[in-house]
Amino acid sequence: MLRKLSYGFFIGFVLAAIVGCGSNDRVYFNGEILDVEEPSQKELLSGEAIELELPKYVHFSVYDTLCFLFSWDNPGGFYNLHNLKNGKHLGYFCKRGEGPDESAGVSPVQQFYIKDGHLKTDLLTVNRTLTPWDITGSLESEQTELNTAYRFSWADVCVHPYRACFRLSGDSMLVMTQPDLPFRKLTATLPRILIRTLEDNQVVREYPLFRQTIEGKGNSDFYPDSFFLFSAALKPDGKKAVLAMAFFPQIHMIDLSSGEMKGVRLKGLPSFSPDRAENYYISVQCDDRYIYALYAGKCFNNGNTSLKDIAFCCEALFNIEIGDFYRIFLEIRNRKKSRTQFLDKLKDKIQKMMDELDG
Repeated sequence: MLRKLSYGFFIGFVLAAIVGCGSNDRVYFNGEILDVEEPSQKELLSGEAIELELPKYVHFSVYDTLCFLFSWDNPGGFYNLHNLKNGKHLGYFCKRGEGPDESAGVSPVQQFYIKDGHLKTDLLTVNRTLTPWDITGSLESEQTELNTAYRFSWADVCVHPYRACFRLSGDSMLVMTQPDLPFRKLTATLPRILIRTLEDNQVVREYPLFRQTIEGKGNSDFYPDSFFLFSAALKPDGKKAVLAMAFFPQIHMIDLSSGEMKGVRLKGLPSFSPDRAENYYISVQCDDRYIYALYAGKCFNNGNTSLKDIAFCCEALFNIEIGDFYRIFLEIRNRKKSRTQFLDKLKDKIQKMMDELDG
């Protein structure tokens, strides 16, 4: 479900009904966390289905009428572009390889910007570089047009590439680390939110949103690191950032100028507990007025069932032993190709069977 949250970005924003500050979740975060009533006035978001010629992807981004489909196994490049007006395929870009203008791996698109009259984005590569991709030039020449790459290592703060990376004014970058893989069993790694210079990759500011680590138990099935997973977005003017937590029922906003941090959560949602893994926000975007957060669907007992209970029911139903189901779930989340391989095949077979029955 896509929720359009009108809890504005500005520090003096007004909430319809503040019922008090957050629960025990506050111990894990700095900044105030406010419980708010769900808005009585709701806006329905509508759209239309567009059939794409080559719809293979694991992550997609949209800018105006351009759709960027990202996949590690696209035959012609990491990015597969389509025109959203007619669904037509515009080409493959950003080739995999070790030659000129190639890379062994690049990041999904997280931000677009206009520079020198051209639409561009920044690609974080496994070679620890940040490379501006000239999208306008690429569409005109029908080949990948990359600008000069910057050396942009993350080795001083984390092992794996940044979870989020956004260009700010003055050619500085807002970066956010992710828990190191493999996830640690007992103590969660606190993510870091930093501003780094693009020219020399120096840290110039840090926002300590994450305050206290999560401690696990030796005999527990969950990995504490997973509970700090999040998705992030940057306000178009580059002044504020928003983080939507995957396993906490809350959204955090950071004023990049003042450093003020605030969180909001809808009243009535349960407090975080390390004894269960309940998924809340899958992704987040924002514009000048709203935060758009994709809320996880609830298909088992209206969402009141833990992953552990679902795994137990599957074991009993199919007479199998799943084992470390949290670990399996996290491995599925980290797949480079399709995350839902079995479900995709099952869907295709069911549709084929129904088509055959329809004759």
